[in-house]
Amino acid sequence: MKKLQLITTLIYFTFQFSSCTKKEVVPANKKELISAHTWITSDASFTPNGLFPLNVYKKDATNNAIDASKISLNFKSDGTILATDQNGKSISGNWALNADESAITIPNGVLGNITEVKVAELTSANLKLNVLNFSAAVLGQSYTGLLAVNMIPK
Repeated sequence: MKKLQLITTLIYFTFQFSSCTKKEVVPANKKELISAHTWITSDASFTPNGLFPLNVYKKDATNNAIDASKISLNFKSDGTILATDQNGKSISGNWALNADESAITIPNGVLGNITEVKVAELTSANLKLNVLNFSAAVLGQSYTGLLAVNMIPK
């Protein structure tokens, strides 16, 4: 009887511990990470050259300088992209990572006339993009600077 209890206890603990371990599938490269999700804008800031950063968008905030809530990027593993711009207009085309996977080429119109964005960070939960030499009007004055966009899975 004691042997049966011991065997039953061992089987119970074996199943308890084996059921708790989850194997997370980690994509092998940046292309797989980028194409694993449709990305939406979480927040964005603009830093005009020589000035301080300005927060221009935060998801679900009420006082945003711009409305980036409609922007989405769906990078497909076949090299195509389905995107929605700031106005809700659908855009499709091709995308590609550069050789060292530090930048993405996107179709004109997805982010205005920007066709290349720098990948500042990429994880399964966050895609941080930087647009260098971005031009924008701030208080009626034209400035060039860094646009930083943080995206999350939809």
